[in-house]
Amino acid sequence: MYDVVTKYGTPYIINHLRGDISTMSKLTTYEETKDKDLQVFTKANNQPAMLINEVSKELCQCITKMTEKGVKRWQIILDPGLGFAKNLDQNLDIIRELPLFKKYSQLNTATGEFLSFEHIPLLLGPSRKRFIGKITGKDIASDRVNGTSAAVTACIGYGSDIVRIHDYKEMKDACLMADAIYKGIR
Repeated sequence: MYDVVTKYGTPYIINHLRGDISTMSKLTTYEETKDKDLQVFTKANNQPAMLINEVSKELCQCITKMTEKGVKRWQIILDPGLGFAKNLDQNLDIIRELPLFKKYSQLNTATGEFLSFEHIPLLLGPSRKRFIGKITGKDIASDRVNGTSAAVTACIGYGSDIVRIHDYKEMKDACLMADAIYKGIR
């Protein structure tokens, strides 16, 4: 896929995921990994920050593979993967810690490769996710429109540049209001 992205110069969304659809719900344990060659500039002084760092490290592995294939930084859109190998609290932590995620940077001292997420567009896809259903008591995904609206507003408020949604007509107003309130865009 990276060869195609390079050839056509298209944007590419890197979505964080562990395992696959059948295994990801069992892969929600995040622990601080140590790599003597990796210097992370975002300090993980609590569980949410550690989660952000670990997700970010895994995304950086993808970015390294992409750039080795010729994908340019301007083509990359980051998605920390709400609902993908994350439990309810981890999904909420990712939304709350978006400012930290957007500032993530690391240096591989062995290779000299420096990676930073600053100025890379950030996408979140909270639409109809199971964590919204657990909080609101809505088992049917299509009944989660109001909860999705609140989540979309929070995503924009905490710094998401792009939101992925299902219910365009309903979410348009939430996006317009969140952009006006949090970003001064109207």
